[in-house]
Amino acid sequence: MSLTATGYYINSFRLQDIYIRSKKTLLLWTLVVGLLLASFTNYPAVILISLLLTLYTFGELVLALGKIVPVKEITALLMVVQLLLAPFLDYAILAPQEMSAMAVDQKTYFSFALPAVLAFLIGMRFRFRRPKIIQGEMDFSETDRKRHNKIGIILIVIGYVFLFLQNVLVIPGLEFVIVVLSLFRFVGIFYLMYSNNRFYQILILAVAIPATISTVRGSVFIDLLIWFFFIYAFAAIKFRIRTRITMLIVALSIIFFMILQSVKVDYRKIEWRSNRVTQETTGVSLFADIFSANLQSLNKANLWLMQAKFITRLNQGFIVSYVLKKDVVKTTNKTNTYLGRELLGVVLPRFIYSEKATVGDNKKFRYLTGIPLATSVSMNVGILGDGYGNFGYAGGIFFCFCFGFFLNLVMGYCFSLSRRIKTILFWMPLILFYVMRAGNEFYIITNWTVKVAFVVIAYYFISKKYFGKAI
Repeated sequence: MSLTATGYYINSFRLQDIYIRSKKTLLLWTLVVGLLLASFTNYPAVILISLLLTLYTFGELVLALGKIVPVKEITALLMVVQLLLAPFLDYAILAPQEMSAMAVDQKTYFSFALPAVLAFLIGMRFRFRRPKIIQGEMDFSETDRKRHNKIGIILIVIGYVFLFLQNVLVIPGLEFVIVVLSLFRFVGIFYLMYSNNRFYQILILAVAIPATISTVRGSVFIDLLIWFFFIYAFAAIKFRIRTRITMLIVALSIIFFMILQSVKVDYRKIEWRSNRVTQETTGVSLFADIFSANLQSLNKANLWLMQAKFITRLNQGFIVSYVLKKDVVKTTNKTNTYLGRELLGVVLPRFIYSEKATVGDNKKFRYLTGIPLATSVSMNVGILGDGYGNFGYAGGIFFCFCFGFFLNLVMGYCFSLSRRIKTILFWMPLILFYVMRAGNEFYIITNWTVKVAFVVIAYYFISKKYFGKAI
């Protein structure tokens, strides 16, 4: 089948039905694995449940690829892996070598983290009734495919124009808008993938290659990995990539990410020590040299060290453990330390609400964790840290459920809307861009999601004026 065929359409409703039915089989196999683990290991119940959640969410994501746009699935997997699996590996593998990053013992951590993650997942999956259709069909008329070609190219041009402005200008008050518009180039890729453009692969490379080089120089990889994941997700739907191929790609990706994470640690040390990069070595060549050296020096000791670095980089639970250790609510007898101000900050502009929270300000992180972070470094406590730091144990778990339910409503509305406006699926990765990482907290996620939603509404208003319909 030609990758540029213009008459290729997907019966996504049938694929969605296959996905829903295959989840029942996945649940059965997860229970079988659970019985085996319970019979042949002495893991505590919280660890068994955490491992089974990891297995199920991983299988769910693999099954979803090629059938739906897996926003919920990737969010759930990253939440479970970074807040349950990685902390377990830290306790099991790194703690005996006195390399653990966790601030509390395993029992204390999982007594909160497991019910909080479960509450978040339940909130994100809760339904009043079971829909027969998850999202709209991913087929488009020839007229729409021609429009997609024009829109995709325009979005890429807009993205590059504002990327240039982002690098050369600082316009107070417009930083957020410029960042969002610079990311339009990735949404343009999705439009081109479902257009009549025979050379869309070249345009994808024209976006992906410069973005990769820029990312390597900046040493922050998560943003690019999210966009690459959704490029594959939309390609898997379009070309009906089989589950076996997806599993192979996922397995190879895990190996690559293990090497990547170990390289990132060494790269950042050199980068920060030499004020980003030396005059003799560009960021890309430096990264390539370290990557090559790591591959060539693989042995048992280096593999263990690579594994340790991978676990450490993956583990977002260590931040939550510091929140649990300090326990602001218990020690100060205060609740709702930051959340009220952040809620007002989401809905009110700064000129009205002068105490509006600033994204990247680490005062909250230092207060809730007790970690003496340098003022120039930005870190976040995550949803679990937000919940426990603001409301304590029971309130924190309920907060995680409520926030998961909020995301459920947002995603559910987008999927429902996709039955009338199919292209909203192309915008979902941008709208929910900061949802798909376990380390982000309430204010960052909500602030981004709400503001980007208004940008997307403005786009559809313009497209309806120009094309006669929202597209």
